[in-house]
Amino acid sequence: LMGLGIQAYGGASVLDYMTASIVGTAFAVISGKGVEFGIGLAVPVALLMIQLDILARFFNVFFQKRIDSAVEEMNISKIKFYHFMGIFSWGLSRGLPIFIVFCFGENIVKLISDIIPSWLTGGLSIAGGMLPAVGIAILLRYLPIKNYVGYLIIGFVAVAYLSVPMFGVTLLGFAMAIIQYKKMTTMPVTLSSENNVSAGGIDDDEYED
Repeated sequence: LMGLGIQAYGGASVLDYMTASIVGTAFAVISGKGVEFGIGLAVPVALLMIQLDILARFFNVFFQKRIDSAVEEMNISKIKFYHFMGIFSWGLSRGLPIFIVFCFGENIVKLISDIIPSWLTGGLSIAGGMLPAVGIAILLRYLPIKNYVGYLIIGFVAVAYLSVPMFGVTLLGFAMAIIQYKKMTTMPVTLSSENNVSAGGIDDDEYED
């Protein structure tokens, strides 16, 4: 359950705890000032990295659109180029900040955080808040929701209106999965029996006679 809050499931952008841990631990050891110093440095690094994460996602969407166009044109070279550009932008969003931090120290992190205008950070925050909804919508698009929309509504009501905790929702979903599984396993037997009778075939009782 803790992992749901610190991982980018469904396209959500969360604080980059891994990068912050690397930077905070390294400077805590190098400076010899202890854990408190490392945590104090890790917080601004994590806040800065989430903005770069959203920025990298924007660039990757742009490259993906170009790849779609290249696929329609059957242009293999463009597909490869934009694919590597996506890898480059994603890696650069992590690699470049870490390089700068280790070269120039903690002051550069605080300086960049202070220089970034509020309108940019505010816009990125709004975009980051929209990404979970977009990600969940994409996931639902590829799931057979039309067949199980009732279950989706039950889960939504349980969380939004009944304030059921996550473990309770998990048990509720598990129970509904068991019910659906039993329905699916008994359905072929019922259809088979009906087909035999409708086709004029013999059932089990007639066979025994």
